[in-house]
Amino acid sequence: MKILLLLCLALSGLLFGKNLLSVPSIQKEVEKVPTATICYDSPDHEAYFPNGMKVFTKKIENYITLKSLKVKKDEKILTAMLNFIIERDGSIIEIQVLGSNVSFNKSVEKATKYINSKWIPAKQNGYFVRSKVQIPLSMNLK
Repeated sequence: MKILLLLCLALSGLLFGKNLLSVPSIQKEVEKVPTATICYDSPDHEAYFPNGMKVFTKKIENYITLKSLKVKKDEKILTAMLNFIIERDGSIIEIQVLGSNVSFNKSVEKATKYINSKWIPAKQNGYFVRSKVQIPLSMNLK
C-alpha cells in the first residue's frame, strides 16, 4: 500500500512538472507591444517644453514664494532635483523633488503642479511614449 502511494506521488510529480514547463511565458507577449510605458531607451526625440527649458524653469521660479521657504542661516544656495513623468498627451504626472531643504522641495513641487502648459511628449518608433524628466534646480539666496 505504501509503495503504491509513493509510486502515485512520483508519477504525479513527473506529469504535473512537464505541464508547468510547457506553459508559455506571458512576458514575451508584453515585450512585443509597440508603445512603451516609460521610455528607458533613447527615443527618436526627447520630451521638451514648447518654449524651451528656460521658460519652464522661469515659470517654476515665478510660482515659488520666498515666504514659504524655511532656510537656515548658513544656507546660501538651495538645490534640488525635480523628477516627473511626461504622459503621452504632454501632461506632467508623478512629480518628485529631492533635495536637502524640505520647504524648498515642497515649493518646487507645488510650483510644478501650477504649470498648466503641456509638454511635447517623447516619440519612439513613431509613437508618443511616456518618459522621465530630471531637472536640476538651484536658488541663490543673497
